[in-house]
This record gives sequence, C-alpha cells and structure tokens, in this order.
Amino acid sequence: MHVRRLRSAFTLVEMMIVVGLIFLLSAIGFSTSRELIPRFKARQAAMECARHMEMARQFAMTERVEYRILLVEYDEDITNVDKPVKGLYRVQRGNRAAGSTLWDTLPFESGAADSLIGEGTVDLAKGGNSYRKGVSLGDWGTISGPGNNNDNAIVFGPRGMVTNPSSDFNGGFIDLPFGNKIALTSEASPEYFNVHINRSGMVRIESSKGNEYPTEASGTPHNTTWDNSEGKSPSADGS
Repeated sequence: MHVRRLRSAFTLVEMMIVVGLIFLLSAIGFSTSRELIPRFKARQAAMECARHMEMARQFAMTERVEYRILLVEYDEDITNVDKPVKGLYRVQRGNRAAGSTLWDTLPFESGAADSLIGEGTVDLAKGGNSYRKGVSLGDWGTISGPGNNNDNAIVFGPRGMVTNPSSDFNGGFIDLPFGNKIALTSEASPEYFNVHINRSGMVRIESSKGNEYPTEASGTPHNTTWDNSEGKSPSADGS
C-alpha cells in the first residue's frame, strides 16, 4: 500500500510570491503615509488653534472681560520649502469688558487659566513650542480688530461674540489657513486646513478640498445641512 507523503515546506516560487506581495504592500503604505502625514500635521496645527479660540471665548464669558487671539506672524511664502516655517499667535486677556487698554499674555502667574490654556504664545517656527515639520500659518488677510490697538487680533467679548468689525469677515468668517509646505509643493492638488471663526464665536475647521472635519471646539458640525452659497454665517446655535 502506497502512502502519500504530505508536503511540509513552501516552494521557492511560493516564497517569491509572498515576498513580492510584502514589498508591494510596503510600497503602497509608504506612498500613502508620505501623503497623509504632512496633511495630518497641518490639521493638528489647525485643531490646536481652534481649541485656543474656544478657550479664549470661554474665558471671556466666564470672567466677563475681553480675550483676544493676537496674530503676530505668518508665512509669506508658504509654498516655498526653501524658506523656514512660520506662524505665531498669542492668547491674551484684556482689562475691561469692552475697549480694553491692557492685554496680558497667558499663562498668568496664578489662576485656573494656567492649567487650561497651557502656553499663551503658540510658535510654529522650528524650535518653537508648537513646531511641526513643514507646517506654517498662511496669510490671514486684513484684520483690523475692534477699536484701537487691535490690528491682527480676533477679540471675544463677555457674551462670547467676536467683536471685530464686519470688514474683517470674508463671507461671514475670519479664516486662518494652515498648510504643510512639503505637501503644498509636492502635490498636484494641495490642501489647506482653514480655521473659520464666525460672528457668534463659533469655530470650525474646513479643508480647502471641501471636506469638513469635526473639532473639539464648538461650531457648525461636519454633517451640517447649512448652505453657505449666499455667504451667510450660521446663527449662534449653529443652525
């Protein structure tokens, strides 16, 4: 009686097929990660900014004084990888409910704000406290701010509203664009992540490619049915 011997090893051809599949999947994963990681870093920076906006708004309502995000520096050549990344803004507390004349940058010497807001100066430059390789804050346009000495400032009043003049809002929003210089110069369809702030103080993040992303900040949800075709901002309740 002939007993058939079971095969206990792979053939050379089978091993070559497996190795080839591993290399193929690795190449696909590497290519995908090269594209997604720069975008993820830019989105992280935008989300950090949105959280600072929301915290400034909450502090203004809780403490009944003005808070502002003072925009200090942007990257004037955001698509040039040969230029260093830039972007700097500060979270500041005013001394009045309206028309503040003095502004203090967080964190303060004492108080709950220290643990909640962290560093009041956010610096995207290399060596800065919020550095992410390739990520810059782009040109935010003209922001005059309310009253005097508020150029390039987004000011929240005690009711949580943004008190900037209507001329600062483009299509109902003040926009702060974040992008990754590496991705912006290497991709055929570059992507920015814009932090949108409307009059009511609501904040959201939207991709320049049209996909909205939910954030930890308040604002219009990513699955909203609100139509912005007429350039109108949503109401305070996000409707």
